[in-house]
Amino acid sequence: MPIRYLPLDPTQRAHQVCRSRSSSQSARAVTQKYHPHGHDKLPIPRATGWQSVAHSATSALLAHNEDVHAYALYMSSRTARCAQQMAPAHQKWGADSTRTNETAFNLAYNTDLPFFEYLSGKEDFMTDFAQYMRNVRK
Repeated sequence: MPIRYLPLDPTQRAHQVCRSRSSSQSARAVTQKYHPHGHDKLPIPRATGWQSVAHSATSALLAHNEDVHAYALYMSSRTARCAQQMAPAHQKWGADSTRTNETAFNLAYNTDLPFFEYLSGKEDFMTDFAQYMRNVRK
């Protein structure tokens, strides 16, 4: 299956979706204009009805900035689970609980450990959290 390349240049914001051969040729021209040496491109496999797709400014940022990607990944994969458990946690322990092991996190991850104790025992979780925090501090 042939692979098409489009530029990942968020400053140019080349929001381009190509559906025809002429559009595909246009996409190659855009690629050559912004990246004449062929660097910084993402392969997009050809799918039925589509020949190539370019990044939006947001998706290019996620693809190129490791800290932003880590932030988005942590929020969507780790924190979203906790958000879903906010109402059940309030029902179970009340909104006034100050115990560190009576939180939405505890329900989401089925643990009696406070967040940082749980984190210290899970290396992959700790790595994800550290990457997330690196972006938060910027």
